[in-house]
Amino acid sequence: MAGWMAVLLAAGDGCDAVIQSGETEFLLPIHDDFQAHVLPPPPDELARLQRALARGRPGRLVLQVEVRDGEDRLAARFTGRYVAQRD
Repeated sequence: MAGWMAVLLAAGDGCDAVIQSGETEFLLPIHDDFQAHVLPPPPDELARLQRALARGRPGRLVLQVEVRDGEDRLAARFTGRYVAQRD
């Protein structure tokens, strides 16, 4: 969800996004509260997404998400390839 929301924010108003593919690496069990942190993509990747959308084409963005447990230990990593397009 964190990655999907980040793509929607990057794509801007009037866009929708889907996960094209994703992979999760689980490192530790999570027994209670956790937080997901989206790592910032390179600026050129964001610019490429926005150029594609401005041309009326679907744009793609690969994001890394870290999931940390209540003690701030890295518990999982998610890599997702998202596709965004104008509604």
